Amino acid sequence: MEIKEFYEMIGGDYEDAMTRLLNDDFAKRMLASFHGDKSFEGLVRAVENGDVKEAFAMSHALKGLCGNLGLGRLTEAAVLITEYFRAGDLDSGREYMPVLQKAYDEVTEKLREL
Repeated sequence: MEIKEFYEMIGGDYEDAMTRLLNDDFAKRMLASFHGDKSFEGLVRAVENGDVKEAFAMSHALKGLCGNLGLGRLTEAAVLITEYFRAGDLDSGREYMPVLQKAYDEVTEKLREL
């Protein structure tokens, strides 16, 4: 799969991502680093533990990573859930987790195909 196709499949904007990532080779290297990021796992733990401050910190980190990589639907989901936790709304954030999980799973699945 080509990088441009990857971005199309995840609802991302290839041209916008390239304004930050410059070229396909660098994009592949940066996207490969996504697997090592622990912010999603930290977010899941924080929500399970009912720690809204940590959930905000982890969702904010995830939002930044996804935004920098241009990860389409996952970025959109991360932005929304971050705002729930920023407002201290653990319940709404918890309810939105399945949407975030679906987008996260989509990205990780497509990254395996790169």
